[in-house]
Amino acid sequence: MVFLLLFILTGNIVFGQQLPTVTITGRVLDDSSGVALVNTDVFIANSTLGAATNEDGRFTIRKVPLGTHELVASRVGFLLASRLVRITDSIHQDFDFRLKPRQLVVGAVEVVAPEPVEWKKDLARFKEFFLGDGPYANKCSILNPEVLTFSKDAPGQFEAQASQPLSIENRGLGYHLQLELVVFVVSDRWLTYAWKAHYRDLPSSDENQIREWATQRLRTYKGSLRHFLASLSVGAAEAQGFQMFRVKRFDASRIRWPMTSEDLMAPTTLPNEKVLSFADYLEVEYTLGLRRTAQSFPNPGISWLELTHGQLTINTLGNYSDPFGLKVTGGWTRARVADELPFDFVPAN
Repeated sequence: MVFLLLFILTGNIVFGQQLPTVTITGRVLDDSSGVALVNTDVFIANSTLGAATNEDGRFTIRKVPLGTHELVASRVGFLLASRLVRITDSIHQDFDFRLKPRQLVVGAVEVVAPEPVEWKKDLARFKEFFLGDGPYANKCSILNPEVLTFSKDAPGQFEAQASQPLSIENRGLGYHLQLELVVFVVSDRWLTYAWKAHYRDLPSSDENQIREWATQRLRTYKGSLRHFLASLSVGAAEAQGFQMFRVKRFDASRIRWPMTSEDLMAPTTLPNEKVLSFADYLEVEYTLGLRRTAQSFPNPGISWLELTHGQLTINTLGNYSDPFGLKVTGGWTRARVADELPFDFVPAN
């Protein structure tokens, strides 16, 4: 049995209709020469909010809402740079980046044809864990798999690294992801992975295709961790079909203490944010339909949450800025990259 320790490196994206938004600008330079870097991708992590730098190295990202965000600068041949920024008013924000060149390892760019058999097996294993086995996994393609390398340094441990951002096309949900793989490690009992992605809508002039993507995005959202945290932040988790219990451990012999949204949430200084806190584990069951099948747990509609630091700030769209603040076990771990929505996704209903 392999458990998932899931850390999605995110910015805290908030899209309240009555909340002000901010324009973020800045410049990206080569740290060693000071030369402006054109066509650098600057974005709010795991969202559709972003822009490429112009010939002067400048970027402009509009409609960034209040909250805590992870701002990322990514360019081929340079190390990723990111920073957490907290925006509490509508004053214009300006941020600069200096990117360090990525050091190339001798032999890392060697092209071997045909592809080694062992590498192909490792790639298939990586896709299985990274993309998942959900309904859209077989519609999700890694367009540049050649940037991936794999290692098995410790017994029972499998790791993946990417020398450049992964270009991923998800034709099930209608997104293209430019994804920085931060960590990916499979051990005997745990899968730990983290990423930072810039989402873009796939272009389509087919109205039926666009409607299908909208339907599938909403279906993916319903019953998800995002759906739970968003409804919890506004006190509507129970009405949305979630039941919550505090438990000492997640097994069949546990004693469960019923919890409500009021038991779990406290206000912050921003109207679109709340603080989630609980002791031990929080068991959550989605009662309006099972989203996945899972052989590892008796009920795929049940998941368990553990707070790494005792509390976690979330917003009204179910996003959180502390990337390592929440550990997830159970049914929600069945959702992988192929099932993920950008963090500025707003459900139609």
